[in-house]
Amino acid sequence: MKILAMNFLRLGDLLMSSPICEDLKRKYPDSELHLAHFGEFQVAQEVMPQVDFWHSFSRRKVQASCGDGERSFLEGPQIIYDFFEELNQNNFDLVINLSHTRFSALAMSLVDSKDKWGVFLSGDRAQYSSKCFLEMDLGEVSQKHYLDWYREGFGFESQEAEWRFAQEKIPSDGTDVSAGRAKYVFQVVSSDPKKAWNEESWRRLFSEIRRRDPFADLEVLCAPNEEAQLKDFAQNSQVRLNPCSLSQAFEKISAADFFVTLDTSTKHLANGTKTQVIELCLGSASFRKQGIYKSGALILAPRTECFPCEHKQNCTKVVRECAQDIEVEDVLAALSYFKTGQLEPVSCSVFQTQTKNKWAIEEIKTEQRSENFENERRPRESHSEA
Repeated sequence: MKILAMNFLRLGDLLMSSPICEDLKRKYPDSELHLAHFGEFQVAQEVMPQVDFWHSFSRRKVQASCGDGERSFLEGPQIIYDFFEELNQNNFDLVINLSHTRFSALAMSLVDSKDKWGVFLSGDRAQYSSKCFLEMDLGEVSQKHYLDWYREGFGFESQEAEWRFAQEKIPSDGTDVSAGRAKYVFQVVSSDPKKAWNEESWRRLFSEIRRRDPFADLEVLCAPNEEAQLKDFAQNSQVRLNPCSLSQAFEKISAADFFVTLDTSTKHLANGTKTQVIELCLGSASFRKQGIYKSGALILAPRTECFPCEHKQNCTKVVRECAQDIEVEDVLAALSYFKTGQLEPVSCSVFQTQTKNKWAIEEIKTEQRSENFENERRPRESHSEA
């Protein structure tokens, strides 16, 4: 049996679909699983062993052809047409839409298959293989995590989601200077500036962790192409910077005691680990739909009225209120909660996740830190979007 899964979104969405690929392999153990995606995110191949064959085309190339007056306006559509014509040579038995966008619905109509799951076009009308996908278009499942929504629509909801990523061992000289020390790993950058925490807050967090635990081992992960951007920050913050691949990042997160992350693709890697995770949700981070899918993780969210904002909407604030609403002391309180089970007063909202049967969150109630205290401690930042 040949199965084609299509996910024409970003890297994080590809990683988040990993349990569904696991579901497919469990239901059809002798199947051949193919995945079609945008070529810009081919690094996902490193960590998703469930997929047997990968197919991609460059979204940037298609977009560039549409905006270049000296190139044929048919170049972009031709790239897409050729891609799907080649795909159809595989004679798929089942094709699955994992992105639920207008483009993916159109793409579903371009693939010949005996069976189709998800939303797809038939003529000029959208067709839905399950009422779950129709409800999504009608806005009736706004509080349901995207992964649960897909798994229910495909009939996989009866079993817990299984996260399985491939990891690559990082070469070592045999010595481990962090042995016996608490290991903290951080993801401090996001491709979306609205989702970033300011650098001064990160520096204060590192400093406070060291003050409380002088032997703590602190490490910042980044992609190789982010190393130059973060080199000075890491030196000034006196933390180890580790440019690594996705599979190496998974190995590092797996070996850590704590992982503090923004809403980025690497947070999904933590779902397959026993590491205790804190996710900082800022800007357009929609944690109720795409939050970390791991029992016992903590999600910190601002209380400001404009959170979460629209994904394509620029922030109009001189100071990003959402980034200020999550204090260094809030992250420290969350780290302490893992050890004591008690949450100190915080200025933001703190939610704890559970994933038995389906994803859910529960807010941890505590006293709110006083406004005067916040104003005294709050670092200020400006940003280019304002």
